[in-house]
Amino acid sequence: MKRTALGMLARHRLPISITGAGLLTAAAWHAVREGTIFNFHEYCPLSPVCIFFTMPANGILWPWGFFFFGTLLITALFLRRAFCGWLCPVGLAQDLLYLPRRMTAVVTARTLSRERPVSVATRVAVLAATLSIPFITGSMFFASLCPMIRIGDVLYRVDLMGGVLTLGVLVAGSLLIERFFCRFACPLGLLLGWSGRIGAKLFPTLTVHKTCKAGDKCGKCGGTCPMKIDLCAADGAIDDAECVLCLACVTRCSCYSIGTRK
Repeated sequence: MKRTALGMLARHRLPISITGAGLLTAAAWHAVREGTIFNFHEYCPLSPVCIFFTMPANGILWPWGFFFFGTLLITALFLRRAFCGWLCPVGLAQDLLYLPRRMTAVVTARTLSRERPVSVATRVAVLAATLSIPFITGSMFFASLCPMIRIGDVLYRVDLMGGVLTLGVLVAGSLLIERFFCRFACPLGLLLGWSGRIGAKLFPTLTVHKTCKAGDKCGKCGGTCPMKIDLCAADGAIDDAECVLCLACVTRCSCYSIGTRK
């Protein structure tokens, strides 16, 4: 790949992501510095989904959460899941946990994600539970899965065993499976992916494009995608809800480029 601005951006995604996610976390921490880590709820972009059905009963309303949620959904119409690939602190943590395995892996053979139907089904189930359980019990279901809240549970001894267990599963899963939380648990990423697919039909949306004459015979880029999109089977625009625009495929092979899909 030529040393263009896009090429430099793609090759330095990890340090850029560390900077972006770090600034985002620092800003949120500054905003809640007089409280505890649980006050992150006020700024969490998923908080409107968590509290929607409990709001009439307990009067909880977090304007910043609604603002971030709306902003992410709207920007996903044009930028797909770029937030997941470049700014999300949880996504960054997973990238760092899997980095040793990624660096030692030989990415040549075509890799098919047999877990794809399972990963979509589990996230739909988590989203359904996040929407329905608070309506029934009045408690925020996703708080038991949210890494940030579970860190607070451990730090403040609110639910030490539950927090350690959840974080242990997430860390172990991220060490073994790339982007484990993104692919099997995160309902926000699922919603942003759907928003990106809708945006691609209505607006000029940032999309990875593939121009390859080898088809699926080469396999050079087969295992490149951290979200396990079957790149070998792709033809033209990669209009996939799982794409986080990490540009790993663009870095790997000159057959890939990024531009708007109209």
